[in-house]
Amino acid sequence: MIEHDYTLMDSLSGELLLFRTLWSTSDDNMFIVHLDSEGDFVSEATNAAQEKMFHLQAHQLDGKKLKDILDAATYKTIAKRYRQCIELSKPITYDEVFFLNGSERFWSTTILPVIDEKEGTTKIFGISREFTQLKNIEKELQRVNETLEAQVKERTHELTQALEKLKEASMTDSLTGLFNRTQLDESLKYQIKYCKRYKEEFGLILIDIDYFKDVNDQFGHQVGDTVLIEFANLLKSNTRETDIVARWGGEEFFIICPKSNRDDTNLVAENLQKKIEAFGFTKVKHKTASFGVTVFRDNDSFNGLIKRVDDALYQSKENGRNCITTQ
Repeated sequence: MIEHDYTLMDSLSGELLLFRTLWSTSDDNMFIVHLDSEGDFVSEATNAAQEKMFHLQAHQLDGKKLKDILDAATYKTIAKRYRQCIELSKPITYDEVFFLNGSERFWSTTILPVIDEKEGTTKIFGISREFTQLKNIEKELQRVNETLEAQVKERTHELTQALEKLKEASMTDSLTGLFNRTQLDESLKYQIKYCKRYKEEFGLILIDIDYFKDVNDQFGHQVGDTVLIEFANLLKSNTRETDIVARWGGEEFFIICPKSNRDDTNLVAENLQKKIEAFGFTKVKHKTASFGVTVFRDNDSFNGLIKRVDDALYQSKENGRNCITTQ
């Protein structure tokens, strides 16, 4: 058993044996310091655990001023705590960190003032328990949590994107990228409800590419698909952002024109008719289209509105195609 001779131990009585045992056998670092006449803290004793931790010889630090052992910043911090402990005359517990052999080490330290009645001075007894392993585990858990959180965010983003793609696929025509018939039906039903409630108007245009079957028969379905894509882009680029353009099926397309009266809707149809006539489609070159136009009326139902615009389109075909009929 390693023993140190110092006044504080000699001043103890009944607890001396217990204290000596703890001092010699504990794995915790223990130390005693006192304040000298110059106002500096001096190391009076360190136990075997602390000497082993810092690779010290027995009694190596005894009588050494802490400011000569520690760097200025560390000593300033420690001295401040020691003075506070003495002034408050009660124990103080704090965590501290040191770099030892190139690695960061953590200790929880408790210091308490002990009165040396023989000398009439107050000394500081301290005990430090290392929790570096626990700190490293906490850091690793934090790192793992941050990694998991990042992975969860990334996965959530991927799933959100996938969901958006699925949602988009359920709403759009796979060939042209326009709204499909299902989404058109939903949009049209919403416009009817909205306009009935707020007494608004909206226009509806049904368009059919004239003699489209001839394109497939003469040039093949691949060219036919190209024409449909070009036709859809033509409609989309020559309508307002608020207009809803959809593929009804085959070579038929619908346009919903919100907040549009009869004249407004006819102007949209007339402009599109001219743009289509002037456009040069792949291989096919020039094509025309027939138009059916109508506007919402207060007593309109979904089916009634569809029938009226379809009848208007049929009339355009009966009139020789490449024309606009409004009902």
